[in-house]
Amino acid sequence: MATFDRFGVLYRYLTVQTYVQSVQVPEQNAEADIHYNAWVMYLEQATEELAAICTARGITLSTVMTEQALCHLVADYYEMGNPDWNYKEEKLSPNEQFTRGNETPPRAALNKLLDSAQAAAVAASAFGGTVPEIAQVYDSANYPKKFHIMDTDDGTYSIPSFMEEEE
Repeated sequence: MATFDRFGVLYRYLTVQTYVQSVQVPEQNAEADIHYNAWVMYLEQATEELAAICTARGITLSTVMTEQALCHLVADYYEMGNPDWNYKEEKLSPNEQFTRGNETPPRAALNKLLDSAQAAAVAASAFGGTVPEIAQVYDSANYPKKFHIMDTDDGTYSIPSFMEEEE
């Protein structure tokens, strides 16, 4: 399971009980942060949520990005299970404090990943990576010159400009 291995790299501070540990020796790694049964439930929920998010955003993720997004969602679900996950401000001492936003760090990482995938999809789909062919209508030769798209010296096209006199 590649997602399981990737999770161990992205969130090395969270321990996960494996299937073998949960079946053969249940006591082994019983103190893991995420038990195997919870991992399966989180992963199923994450798969459904990611599919809904991708559909809503109109994007398709690669296999690696999908696994990474699933890891972020599983970590987000785990962190949301912690009663203190939604604190806004933490005081370490009278002179030290820090604040955080409305999202958990894994959810912020997921949104950053999805935003970059969406930006890449928009950039790639603008013209499919090529300049679109300009279709000519049957009577384009009879149009006034002010409506023609003009070639420039560098081989690109310029937007038609209004010309007072007709040539």
